[in-house]
Amino acid sequence: MEFSSSKLKYLLPNMNCSLSTQVKAALETSIRKSLSRLGPKKFISMYQHDKSCNEILLNFAKLDYNIVQKLHQKELSEITRWDANALEQLPPYLRICYEALSDVYIEMENEIKEIGESYRAQYAKEEMKLLRAYLEETKWSYGKDIPTMEEYMKVAIVTATYMMLSTTSLVGMGNLVTKKDFDWVTSEPLLVIASSAVCRLTNDVVGYGFETKPAAVDCYMNQYGVSKEEAVVEIRKLTKKSWKDESGMSSSNTSLCADPEKCCQSCSHRTSFL
Repeated sequence: MEFSSSKLKYLLPNMNCSLSTQVKAALETSIRKSLSRLGPKKFISMYQHDKSCNEILLNFAKLDYNIVQKLHQKELSEITRWDANALEQLPPYLRICYEALSDVYIEMENEIKEIGESYRAQYAKEEMKLLRAYLEETKWSYGKDIPTMEEYMKVAIVTATYMMLSTTSLVGMGNLVTKKDFDWVTSEPLLVIASSAVCRLTNDVVGYGFETKPAAVDCYMNQYGVSKEEAVVEIRKLTKKSWKDESGMSSSNTSLCADPEKCCQSCSHRTSFL
């Protein structure tokens, strides 16, 4: 990776405008880390200035992008609707959180029952173990002890919510997933663990100083007696290693349907753009 990047940077001045633009974009955000729809959007803007541009292909690409965009906008509109009439009926705050979350899974379970896939909801509910991990983080926040990196990551990978979101996102994928896919994602394979680590470590570096609970930077500084700057450098190395683990498992996993795999990776890819 380092060899390819350095070579591309060296060759940049001698490239034509179109190729140079594409290489710069790839160096800024690798294709592997790019979001499935954001990547094509960038390419469309570059391709339309290419001398060899095929107008028909370009128009089809734009049409496809706009159709999917409209679909996402419609979905977003649906899931963000609130019933204003129910506001006065809200119970105490803890019950609010529990009931709201519970209702999501009850509704989901009722829908998938109709297609004979009710087992899926149980997988999603099992991943709610993150509530226990939140309790552990709360103890650290109010206590004096700072966990080791190993202790922290064991809990932080869960509280990153990546595993819960990955499992829940598979529930509504219809015939694209099977029970085997759910067994795979809930067994916490390296691809899922690595993606969770990317999300958590990236967030900890960017958000350091804004949160009260111990983050990876604090844990590393305390455990190894290094400065904040040194800790950040090492944590970025750990993040890079997790990216490699995720990419390696993705390319070597031939027994899993591609769609669930892509779905599980999408969350970590989004951290590159936050």
